[in-house]
Amino acid sequence: MKMIAVASSAPPPPAAPKCPVAYAFPVLLVSFLMAAVAGYMNAFFLESVFATSVSHLTGTTTRAAAQFAAEKYSLMFRNLGIVFFFFVGSTANAFIVGDSQMRMVKNYGFALLLEAALIIIPVFIPTTSSFNLNLSIYIIAAACGLHNCEPPSPFF
Repeated sequence: MKMIAVASSAPPPPAAPKCPVAYAFPVLLVSFLMAAVAGYMNAFFLESVFATSVSHLTGTTTRAAAQFAAEKYSLMFRNLGIVFFFFVGSTANAFIVGDSQMRMVKNYGFALLLEAALIIIPVFIPTTSSFNLNLSIYIIAAACGLHNCEPPSPFF
């Protein structure tokens, strides 16, 4: 008796899912490290003489609104300055990277070097005056804004 093979109409089993980007692990690792650095900077600025948040802006905008209601305008403008310089950093990242697609581009290296410089500069600014103190806060807020848009997710 001869067996006749019958063609099956069922699709073949799906292949194991592949990561869409070959360099996903390094990108995820760098993303984790950058988020950790941003959290460290925020915790440092919250617990130091600065006593303000520089990387998480919901609290900063809430504090600015509360200070407006309490008619503490100098503190309100300080917090709005943090929000403004975070926005400036995010805008600078958009101009440097210049790519709306979620993929790595060559300009990320320059953006990271600029971010590193912005993080290091406040170390050399003495905090002897209110102006220097605010300047340091604004520079770090710009660095956090610059960091906010990078790197892209490898899964999109």
